[in-house]
Amino acid sequence: MANKNREEVLYNKNIHCSGLTPFDITVSYGEIDGFSKMNTDYSHVHNECEVYIAMTGKVSFMVENRIYPVFPGSVVITRPYEYHHCICHTNDTHTHYCIWFPAENNEKLLEIFFNRELGENNLLTLPADKQKAFFAVCNDLMHNSDTEFSKNYNFMRFLHYLNSAETSDIRSNLYPHDVYQTLNYINTKFTEQISIAELAKEAHVSLSSLERHFFDALRMTPSVYLKNKRLSNAAEMLYNGSSVTDACYKSGFSDQSKFITLFKRNYGFTPLQYKKKVIGDRENSKTAE
Repeated sequence: MANKNREEVLYNKNIHCSGLTPFDITVSYGEIDGFSKMNTDYSHVHNECEVYIAMTGKVSFMVENRIYPVFPGSVVITRPYEYHHCICHTNDTHTHYCIWFPAENNEKLLEIFFNRELGENNLLTLPADKQKAFFAVCNDLMHNSDTEFSKNYNFMRFLHYLNSAETSDIRSNLYPHDVYQTLNYINTKFTEQISIAELAKEAHVSLSSLERHFFDALRMTPSVYLKNKRLSNAAEMLYNGSSVTDACYKSGFSDQSKFITLFKRNYGFTPLQYKKKVIGDRENSKTAE
């Protein structure tokens, strides 16, 4: 006989969902080889989060002064103004997805990008049984995101896979001590007036040896890396409201006219245009809340 005196017990839990502040997502599928200028001739630094997903090919990925080995299914994440570029080890084609999106006002949902030091924990790995599904989500982001619902649904699926990935602390031993020492020296002293000859002297090798070792490891020369590091710093300063003059000289450039030329060549905008654009985008984002 049923117990008619039994009381019902209800368990309630209130959950606050903040959602996403509106933003644009750029999804790119690439097939490039070791001759591509994309990886070495431009400063890979911007005011967006980036997710690089390797599909085929033999490459490594540099973030700040660390090099991570990359295999099919590897995921590399970088946050705004974290210097990075892909390093091709052969001239064979490698394929990958790249996904960019701004983080402004969405940092709480993107802790995986921000809750770490620069150049640390950038490499993520997904279990083999989840890699195929993750590739499918990337494809859906690019080809099946025509409605507001599908855009948000696909992106949240994308974030779900990222947050289920494991951090890998594997680091490649692709460069000799003189290259590692030069990277550390540049990252510490790039705002000062330093020469490539000075870098070789600090690394206790000849200039030709340093340039050869540097290129073998990073597919760029020390002077290109130094230039990119300075441009990266200048871009971040402009994003944070610094004047063009301050961004120039406090990033290690001694000639403002040359700085403007280099900046436009790398970013497609003059420093002033870039500053107006990134600050304008930030204000538009706040207005859209």
